[in-house]
Amino acid sequence: MAATITPNRPRVKSPVNRTTSPWAGVTIIRIIAHEGPEPNRGRGRPCWRPCRRRRTGRPDPGLRLSPGGLGLALTLGNAGALLGAVATGRLIRWLGLGRVLIVAKSLPGAAVVLLATAAPGRAVATVAAATGIMACGITVYNIGQVSLRQAVTPTGLQARMNASIRFLIWGTLPLGALAGGLLGSWIGLRPALWLVAGTSLLSCLPLLLAREVRALRVIPAGPEPRGSGDPAGADRPAPAA
Repeated sequence: MAATITPNRPRVKSPVNRTTSPWAGVTIIRIIAHEGPEPNRGRGRPCWRPCRRRRTGRPDPGLRLSPGGLGLALTLGNAGALLGAVATGRLIRWLGLGRVLIVAKSLPGAAVVLLATAAPGRAVATVAAATGIMACGITVYNIGQVSLRQAVTPTGLQARMNASIRFLIWGTLPLGALAGGLLGSWIGLRPALWLVAGTSLLSCLPLLLAREVRALRVIPAGPEPRGSGDPAGADRPAPAA
């Protein structure tokens, strides 16, 4: 009777086990996934939706912003993203990666505090400043956290790690849209913004309390384990001599 040859299929368990090794940075990735790769995503996404609606929606009758004034404020404010992109490298060298991530994560919450205090007489300046602070924080945080999680993840698990985190983050969008509408309708836009600000600032605590994050000075260069570039590498038999 002829022997049945079973294809040597790669198993999921082996590459997953490799990510649990101490150098793979699973603790850091777990914290980032919980926080969300952007400060206005992840766990805090549902509470950010009313803020985004007020910032980018129709002219707010409370602030009496004209369409032109709102466009000017957002144009000026979004320059903060360019500033953050240019300054991130220098900030990491001066302050260390961990501190930069914590500060950048807190900036959007501070921006919403500023936005919640906006008054008609200074609406353009306030919205521009809040948008600039928010855009700068999001940009700096994204550059730092994406570089960090790519550095601590084996090559063979990069796609899986990115897909999992993106699923966890973008999967909260429907919840955020629903929560934003409900909060704005039930308690009003300004109280909702204060709630958003508090939730955003509290969401910084996991980063602040994580020793692995606080101790980071530079982006780590974790050793690449044998076969990490091929998720099935550890499961394949050695070639015949």
